[in-house]
Amino acid sequence: MTKVKTKVVIRAVVGLLFAFTCSAFAQNALFLRNSLLAELKPEEMDSLLAAITQTLDQEQLNKPLIWENESRTISSNIAAVDAYQKDSLACRQLTLTTT
Repeated sequence: MTKVKTKVVIRAVVGLLFAFTCSAFAQNALFLRNSLLAELKPEEMDSLLAAITQTLDQEQLNKPLIWENESRTISSNIAAVDAYQKDSLACRQLTLTTT
């Protein structure tokens, strides 16, 4: 299995959340074509995005949250690893490792 590791700042995640509102778009996005995330059902993608939002909004720094899809064949380790201010906005950096 391929390992996907992505670091994302909160502004990028918010942008992704809006972009992924349409599950069909998320499933067909070119950058997901060769990743495990492309195998997720629309409801699994929604669940993963909810876990990412929870991590960014509520979890302590460096406290990982483990997410698994329904069949437990794909899992993601999600952790907020840094908090900072940019343009007067509160931002958090996120690490997402999917296996």
